[in-house]
Amino acid sequence: MSMKQSKEERELAIFSAFIEKAASVVIDSARNGDPSISEPDVVVALPGDQIFGVELTELCDENLASAIARPTTGAFWTSDPSARILMNKLHKTYSIEPVDLLIHWDGRVVTPDDVAIPTLKHQIAKAADRIAFRSIWYFGENTIERIWNRT
Repeated sequence: MSMKQSKEERELAIFSAFIEKAASVVIDSARNGDPSISEPDVVVALPGDQIFGVELTELCDENLASAIARPTTGAFWTSDPSARILMNKLHKTYSIEPVDLLIHWDGRVVTPDDVAIPTLKHQIAKAADRIAFRSIWYFGENTIERIWNRT
């Protein structure tokens, strides 16, 4: 996704790409949520007047993102931000339910899907009693997977 898009445009574009590739649900429409009333990033309308929310979060290594934005010849450290990013989302509450979490990859992390997914699953298992999301999805470089579902 282009970094020149607004945050709202990026969120809808990422969600649309996810729906197109996952083909897991037929939607009537999707719009940006209104943070002033605690809506998630995307509000989705389904056939039959049902709605659900989608909160998006990008797997992004801040050091790598800075290096991409301001290229330098110097060295820099990278790390796997998966656990930290997931834990930052678990405290949020929303004005609509249900809400799914969509963790997406956009090239600003060196962690491959086969490392990020087990790390996320481990963190989810440790925090399962605090998770308010209906489902947690991973939309990676090469993988789309529901990595947690409330049972």
